[in-house]
Amino acid sequence: MSDWFPPKEHYDKNLAFFENQAREANDSLYAEFQSPENEVKLKGHGFSIRKKATWLEVKRGQLEVIKVIFNFDQSGRCRVINQIGKLLGQVPSEFDFASPAEGVDAFKKQMPDAIDSFYKNRQAFMAQGLLYE
Repeated sequence: MSDWFPPKEHYDKNLAFFENQAREANDSLYAEFQSPENEVKLKGHGFSIRKKATWLEVKRGQLEVIKVIFNFDQSGRCRVINQIGKLLGQVPSEFDFASPAEGVDAFKKQMPDAIDSFYKNRQAFMAQGLLYE
């Protein structure tokens, strides 16, 4: 009977590994945005960055521009959401990745598209009450 049930510690250890991997990816990405060069670029566009334990997002006022969400579970998966693309009905605008590292890379690749779409549609966002200048 004991062969049927792996010890609970096995799962706890794996979960801790994935939590640590996700936390490190999120912390590393946040630190990269906090570098003096990137901080100046963000502020020059009027963007801000918010970080919680499981996600990081770039915003302009109350309007979310792009977001990355790290799963703290055994899946180790990561989602990147181009919020501007989602508002505009662009498909795809949400991307799912097998690892935090892939998610971070995708976030960096999606960022310029999200910013371009933001500027192209800024007046429309203001007219809809989604953005205040």
